[in-house]
Amino acid sequence: RRNKKGELLQMKSIRRVIFYLLITIPLFSDYHINNGKIFYGNDKLEKERFVTEMKSIRDVDVTTFKRLTALYAVDSEKVYYKGEAVEGIDRNSFEIIRLDLAKDKDSLYFGNNKLDISSKGFSFLGNISNAPSAQVGINTSVYFKNFESIYYAVFDIEKNKVIKIKKIENADKNSFKSLRNDFAMDKGSVYYKGEKLEGVTYGQIEILEKSDKVDDRKVPGYRK
Repeated sequence: RRNKKGELLQMKSIRRVIFYLLITIPLFSDYHINNGKIFYGNDKLEKERFVTEMKSIRDVDVTTFKRLTALYAVDSEKVYYKGEAVEGIDRNSFEIIRLDLAKDKDSLYFGNNKLDISSKGFSFLGNISNAPSAQVGINTSVYFKNFESIYYAVFDIEKNKVIKIKKIENADKNSFKSLRNDFAMDKGSVYYKGEKLEGVTYGQIEILEKSDKVDDRKVPGYRK
């Protein structure tokens, strides 16, 4: 009986999660062409019914418009993200790195957000492929580098928001590597969430790095 009761509670929890996802996550977001005009639409379930929100894209060159993904599109002069022109981006050198993350010859972009970071020499650190993949998202937190430094970034994927980007000062670029659970290390130091753990060795955090979940309070030397 206990097992049966537990199974029922688990099923109820699963149903709640599924229902929450259905009412909060857009199901179909994409570009649409109708009567010579271009729209960006979101279809989502609200109060047990589907609602379509269509937004007309202003000042778009319909003759050269090209949908790249459900998020990004271009015309002869502009780059669009979810139907909005991305300010300041160079159309000719624009390239999608991951689902929301893109770059031009000078800078990185996360959706409509221009990051004050050079795109020159950009690459992910850790067990992440650096092959461009427009259909694959990035982790909510990630270490990456460019020609001048190493960075730790935290993104809110659902809200298209950059939570944090930290430049890691004086890290050794040649030996730096990203580990699990927001840990990283180079030949002389250990890092957690972009912060250097003063006087801490890998042996002191090895169990945490390999665990399923990390409590910040248990990370030696970490100060928020």
